[in-house]
Amino acid sequence: MNPKNVIEKNRKKIDRINEKIIYLIAERNKLVKEIGLAKKKLGMKVVDRKREKEVLENSRKIAEKMKVDPKIAEKIMKILIEYARKIQGAKK
Repeated sequence: MNPKNVIEKNRKKIDRINEKIIYLIAERNKLVKEIGLAKKKLGMKVVDRKREKEVLENSRKIAEKMKVDPKIAEKIMKILIEYARKIQGAKK
């Protein structure tokens, strides 16, 4: 296959993957919002360090299994956790 075609074909695939990633983030954010409302009703704090630690550990394990740099997976999850806190109204 022509190298230019390879680039074009794979970039289109990457664009579709990027769209799926954004869709999944939006779905995640809906769930985060629901959890935040439930926490509020229960009088719970937004920040749950134990849960955040679990999320990061699970992400590293999955990354290793999928041959993805665990540090990158952790950075991405930290961004998502930080945004989840914002959605749920955590104070800085």
